[in-house]
Amino acid sequence: NALYFNLRFAEPGDVNDDHIVNISDLLGVVTAWGQCSPLAGCYADFTCDGVANSEDLLYVISHWG
Repeated sequence: NALYFNLRFAEPGDVNDDHIVNISDLLGVVTAWGQCSPLAGCYADFTCDGVANSEDLLYVISHWG
């Protein structure tokens, strides 16, 4: 499990916190694309680089199911 800036625990790759990594999580990354910041606690920024991007999309895909 990962710890995010707002102290939220989640399944790896789980953007919407439903404990399943699926199409909803892919859409969550796409929706947040380019808009995240570490201070905002963006759930779609799994790589903690300050933006939701292709690396986060690959992270979700690698934790699918």
